[in-house]
Amino acid sequence: MGDFIFPVLIAIVVGGFSWGRWYGPLLTVTPLASPRRVRTPLYLVPIFCFTVVFLVLLFLASPDVRNDTSYIIAYLCLSIGWLGGATLVFPLLGVSARDDVIERNNHSALWTLAGALISVTLCFAGANIGSGPGPEVVFFCAILATCSLFFQWFILEAISAPSDAITVERDENAGIRLAGFLVGTGLLLGGAVAGDWASAHQTLLDFCFRAWPSIVLLAIAAILERVYRRRTEPAGQCDRGTFGIASLYILSSAVWVVARGWQ
Repeated sequence: MGDFIFPVLIAIVVGGFSWGRWYGPLLTVTPLASPRRVRTPLYLVPIFCFTVVFLVLLFLASPDVRNDTSYIIAYLCLSIGWLGGATLVFPLLGVSARDDVIERNNHSALWTLAGALISVTLCFAGANIGSGPGPEVVFFCAILATCSLFFQWFILEAISAPSDAITVERDENAGIRLAGFLVGTGLLLGGAVAGDWASAHQTLLDFCFRAWPSIVLLAIAAILERVYRRRTEPAGQCDRGTFGIASLYILSSAVWVVARGWQ
């Protein structure tokens, strides 16, 4: 456990700062800005995400992790810092929990933030699946998957600017579609880094062979968002077509991961 002390301390510091910025406004900003039903998911989604990580550590991680409570606690601490650090990146990609959801009661941004946090969770959880020599392997795989996720989100933003539809036009359909894209991409990238460790070189090769459908998903999402942005009618409430698109993003990614496996 000696090699865990410094990473865990860093994770606690980052997690304390980032989750303070996440939960602090939920408790301090006036309820007149956004009702409880809008704020409640911001309380619950992180708990769901940590539960996912815990279950992965309990059942799918390396045997030495599954059989040692101290390792499970250490990796959970790392997840607190990892997911918390990710929340600091979301505003850089156009969506903020405080500015858009808590202060402006934007339902569209709520969908996007939930999908973004779940997608990062899938990347980190995938990095913990399989056997490896230590935490450095988990960090390598988590960095590979999470950075790829943010890069693809950045490319989508550069091509189609979904954040404008979400934060300016308050288009709930755009928020749902982006959430579906992010969760689907998180599934693909998390599945691509899952499995037993061989070497950094082999991991990179496996990642390329397993994660290429995420590029296809990105292309489809970019085209669809461009098409929707050209529509002249005002943004409306969420519709079945939007849920269908988001569901297809997620289901197709899940089918690929299950069919491809991670061995």
